[in-house]
Amino acid sequence: MRTTKHHIHVRLAIVAAGAGALAFAAMGIAGTATATTEPVGTEPMETAAADAGTEPMDSMAMTPGSLAVEGSGEATSPEAEAFCTAELAAESAANSEDQAAMESAFPALVEAAPDDIRPAAEAVVANAEAGPGDPAFDEAYTAVIDYMRGNCGYNEMDTEGGDYYFTGVPSEVPAGPVIVTLDNVGAELHVIEFARINDDVTLTAEEILALPEEEAMASVEMVGAAFAMPGMTGYGVVDLTAGRYLALCPIPQGLTPEVAAQMPPEGGETEGSPAGSMPMDTATMDTMMEGSAPMDTMMEGSAPMEGALGPPHFTLGMWQEITVS
Repeated sequence: MRTTKHHIHVRLAIVAAGAGALAFAAMGIAGTATATTEPVGTEPMETAAADAGTEPMDSMAMTPGSLAVEGSGEATSPEAEAFCTAELAAESAANSEDQAAMESAFPALVEAAPDDIRPAAEAVVANAEAGPGDPAFDEAYTAVIDYMRGNCGYNEMDTEGGDYYFTGVPSEVPAGPVIVTLDNVGAELHVIEFARINDDVTLTAEEILALPEEEAMASVEMVGAAFAMPGMTGYGVVDLTAGRYLALCPIPQGLTPEVAAQMPPEGGETEGSPAGSMPMDTATMDTMMEGSAPMDTMMEGSAPMEGALGPPHFTLGMWQEITVS
């Protein structure tokens, strides 16, 4: 669940300006060989991949998977149905980062929770600001996901993210809610973001990924994500309507927990943080990303980070187009 504008995985490297926006150009990406537009001051994807020592995007296509579970679409009881509906509304409100919507949807989620899942729902809401990576949030959200698996009748997509690939992402998915699991088997942070391509956009996925930042963000709508630290499992719930989607990881290459720990919090001094959580203050990431400066220069003044981060993972092959029908 995406929680507030401070939700961790959104601010790692995804948002440059505005809630849920894909910062395609802000992290130094550019066009593929088929693109007709190339952002100023960036390298082609093939060049970025070569510099990173990996294959270019178009030669590392993902092998499509299939849904782990095709849900019945029916909840196990009226109480479960009410909770599942409320949870979807909370996910939508959190993803929109609309404070008023969250203030309405989060209490409604707790109110709709059956007795056996209400403590977990209360803990999710209470720790929403911490987000994925913080045990206080993760344990409660995992319990909510387990309840939904057993009671909502939703489709389930089990994916694996490594350095730098996805497995288990289907090329075709039926419309409706999907519970997404992301097992991070890599050494770097990974997220699987789902972006619905706007109906009036006729560009290919590669062409969208090659657009300058503003055009790319105007071409898609973010609908949800699942984030996982290395060696851990993350979850998300996305409600997919019919259309074309991109599933991708926009985390910059080289962002390991050790590198992330070196990022200065707001105020510029490195501070400790709870085990498993990200010490990077989100306002600092927003400030660094203004002007779309290259990641190695944005971290100027933080010697351990100098030159540590490379191009986004999707430029190295970590993306796939999905058709929802």
